Amino acid sequence: MPQAPLPPPSTPPPASPPIQVDASLVAAVRKEYPDLSKAPAEIREAMEKAETMSSQQIASALHRSTNRVRQSTDKLRALQESQRRHKESWHVHLKEAITSWESQVQAFTSQQNSFKDMMELTRAELQAARKEIQRLNHLAAGTGKIMQIPTVNLTEPEEIVIDTTDSTALMEKLQSTLQKCSRIILDSGKGERAVSVPSDEEMYQPANKRQRSADPGAKDTAMGGGSLGGGSS
Repeated sequence: MPQAPLPPPSTPPPASPPIQVDASLVAAVRKEYPDLSKAPAEIREAMEKAETMSSQQIASALHRSTNRVRQSTDKLRALQESQRRHKESWHVHLKEAITSWESQVQAFTSQQNSFKDMMELTRAELQAARKEIQRLNHLAAGTGKIMQIPTVNLTEPEEIVIDTTDSTALMEKLQSTLQKCSRIILDSGKGERAVSVPSDEEMYQPANKRQRSADPGAKDTAMGGGSLGGGSS
């Protein structure tokens, strides 16, 4: 049976590395200098670099995770499509197999009936030959002459009994196979889960927008990084 092509196996991409942010250090600096404008210049510079690096790492990690979602989604959809095509081709195969079996059963039945008709005709010929031999024997006895009569076995051959010791096991196997085929035909695949993929807007929506209702005063930052300590820079 022709099989629907499957997509080549792929190695899952590595998980995104954890974002390297020394949150405890940032929190300590924020606690010491709630107003960074009053902190020494080197501390302000270090905090700006830390916050910038954190935002960049978050953006990079989000980009990698988004790509993994898209790749996994494409692969899942390809597998679902291959599964659908495979089921359809198998249904076609079953139709062709059933048609073939029906034709074979019809041919078998026709051949068996032909054998029966020919055996009935042969039995009639055998019975007629027996009667003819009996009539000729009677005529030969009436002549008083000794004749050489060929010896022939007048008994009818016994019916050939077909061995059916494995019929029960064969019937059970056939029924089991037909039941499996029936389940495949009746399986609509409605129980399979559909692919649900978040939209680009959902994947890139900043975290502060999702939390705005809970914290109306939250500060907007690029790519959902948020402020790293709570003070104003």
